Amino acid sequence: MPYLTLQLPFDRAWASRGLALRKASYQVSDLDRTHGVYYASYIAKVDRPKKRGFFKRLFGIGKRKAKAAEEAIDPVKIQTRHDGQTLIITIQREAEPPLRANEQAFMLRRIQSKLS
Repeated sequence: MPYLTLQLPFDRAWASRGLALRKASYQVSDLDRTHGVYYASYIAKVDRPKKRGFFKRLFGIGKRKAKAAEEAIDPVKIQTRHDGQTLIITIQREAEPPLRANEQAFMLRRIQSKLS
């Protein structure tokens, strides 16, 4: 099972993870700080149109008709366990079927890339 490790105190890791979730396109629906759990949905952006150039924007040529659509993926449970001085972060879907290892790794990498 893929996981992330953080060598931070719990309070600092909790704050960093919350910020990283927002930056990584997760929509938090609930959280339980005493158990170290976030309940969130990953919002995948699909069909993003290309940005128009300066002159096209200036003269209104080729105006965008379709906005970027968003696709919500089933809610996930992002859990933290404290292992001595290291926090271990795991992610799993709440409903069946469970996330595959490559899906978990993708979602954890999105969070990791936004950690500060």
